[in-house]
Amino acid sequence: PPPPARTPAPPPPSRDSAPPPPPSARAPAPPPPTHSTPPMPVRKDTPEDMISVIERRRGELKHLALAAKSNGDKPIAIEYMKRIKICDQLKEALQQGEDVQVSMLPDTSLTSTVSPVGGSAPAPATRSFSRDDPIEVPKAEEEIPPPNPELFGAPPPPKTIKEALTQRLEKYKSEEAKAKEAGNGSKARR
Repeated sequence: PPPPARTPAPPPPSRDSAPPPPPSARAPAPPPPTHSTPPMPVRKDTPEDMISVIERRRGELKHLALAAKSNGDKPIAIEYMKRIKICDQLKEALQQGEDVQVSMLPDTSLTSTVSPVGGSAPAPATRSFSRDDPIEVPKAEEEIPPPNPELFGAPPPPKTIKEALTQRLEKYKSEEAKAKEAGNGSKARR
């Protein structure tokens, strides 16, 4: 059997002539409107719409907080968690019938800080010391204050193993009594 005949390709269009439009490309223009339509009324967001917007923003903030936490950036994760709480407060206010605007939602970028009260965010706390600075240790042993176990409510150090075990048992019994008194059965069983 002979091979099928090929149809020759059309010649490429020249630069001087415009290609003819495809037959279906030119549709008749729609007739101009005979009457003008009234402008769309400004739609006030319903509480359900606002709740969905708040929940969507809360989800974005949660995703960012988890990403910051997994990257080991705890301060940024905490800031996002604060903003999540603001979303929760706004949602609760909306459910109680209060007026909530979209502009009250916290931003997902950390360049702006939003406070639920509407004021400015408090300035970050500054330390008067650095953890990297060396600790000053007294040069003479006499300058070191003696340990004071009563300061922390600790018993005196045991002298024998039996005394250590007895102190430990007393501590467990006192913790169990506190837990039972507070109604914490789970801790009392431990």
